[in-house]
Amino acid sequence: LSIHGARVHAEQRVGLGVICVEERLQFSFRKDHGCGSDEIMNWTRSTECNRIRAKSSLASRFSWRGGGWRGCFAFRRRCFVHKTFGMRWGAAPIFHILVGVLPLLAPYAEAAQLLSPPMNGCAGPFEATVWVQVDEEALLRLEFAPEAAPGDVRQGEAVLTQADDLHTARLVARGLQPGTRYGYRLIVNGSPAVTAVPLRFSTAPLPSLDWEGELRVALLAGHEPSRTAAAAVFDAVHARQPDLVFWLGGNAGIGPAHWDSLAARVSAHTAARQRPELAALLGRAQHLALWGAGDYGPPGSGALLWNAGTARQAFDLAWANPSSGPAPADGFSIFRWGDAAFYLMDVQTHRRGAADGRPASILGETQLARLQEALAGSSARLNCVVLGNPLVNPAAGDARFSAAPEERQRLLELLARTAAKGVVVVSGNPGGLGELSVHREPGRPAVHDLSLGPATATPHGNL
Repeated sequence: LSIHGARVHAEQRVGLGVICVEERLQFSFRKDHGCGSDEIMNWTRSTECNRIRAKSSLASRFSWRGGGWRGCFAFRRRCFVHKTFGMRWGAAPIFHILVGVLPLLAPYAEAAQLLSPPMNGCAGPFEATVWVQVDEEALLRLEFAPEAAPGDVRQGEAVLTQADDLHTARLVARGLQPGTRYGYRLIVNGSPAVTAVPLRFSTAPLPSLDWEGELRVALLAGHEPSRTAAAAVFDAVHARQPDLVFWLGGNAGIGPAHWDSLAARVSAHTAARQRPELAALLGRAQHLALWGAGDYGPPGSGALLWNAGTARQAFDLAWANPSSGPAPADGFSIFRWGDAAFYLMDVQTHRRGAADGRPASILGETQLARLQEALAGSSARLNCVVLGNPLVNPAAGDARFSAAPEERQRLLELLARTAAKGVVVVSGNPGGLGELSVHREPGRPAVHDLSLGPATATPHGNL
């Protein structure tokens, strides 16, 4: 079998942009002679660019013609969105090889599929992040435009998913305008992905005391994907059109069966997002998350968890939280929206019981110091401390700050000192019930702690 190959560069306008294909190897089979360059180009012209797959893929299509040769197929290696106009065609022979290749290329015939709906991550004033997961290696890209100017279409950088990351990707749209709503679509291997709802994200307004606007925040904790009540819960949340959604622990029904495996942990998040009623909420509001005890590992494992690195990696692969700054290992991060600041605290990684004269700890010294510094320098009118465990309620329990009484008191004193800056606490209580607790100290503003019980899961107790 004699095979001729050609390197072909092709461009064609498709929808919102131009799909540009490079390094596409095109083969022809012959009895007496190979397809000439004119014949290759004629075949290429009949191929639609917007169907080209980014993963080395087989176009299982044969062209039976005269002239003594049997057929042509394409081995297409790479594609990306490219801003240009017009159409160019060219071909140059690059190799001549005697080998049978059809059995080798057959596994690449299928297209990548979304495993769950795209999810908006954090968005600042000038860029936004979208989380995506597909079922195989694929080239992903965002196309986006302001809703007020849908013709102003731009494209984000392409990302090639990797098996080591379980084919998850964070796609970033840059060069955005503050306080603006954008419509977007996901391009998978050169073709627009089919989604259940039109997708959009909004950028944050610039941090300013002069900002006047409405910010709607949804708080969720304790999601059990198998519960039939989930549909009514998420429909009700979406109906309020929140700008931000905070997941405060127990986000995917992770348990002992998942703890030892990176893939199992991430797959649990994937399955939790496959409920159809979640598609609109995931693709229109921003989603930020903390992990609860079950998301992390066995209860009370804290800093002694043997595979804490796997737990952190799985969490980072499953979400698109804001950067944790210069010391991401401590789990602390800040998110700003207009004149509101949110401080996301990690209540799992640094958890230690009392031992050898050392008091019990949940946040650890580094996080406490960073929170104190951030609150002292904050210019926001609302400063919201986001915790994965209830703080103010003094009831005993390993899943509460009462398990570390000295640290709890230090944190309450810090918040009371800065309460004049509009400090509030929201916390997750996935195994208990929701409540609003108030901590008061003489001569200081009260500290309010809004604890969230399970959104769709079953509470395990009364507190």
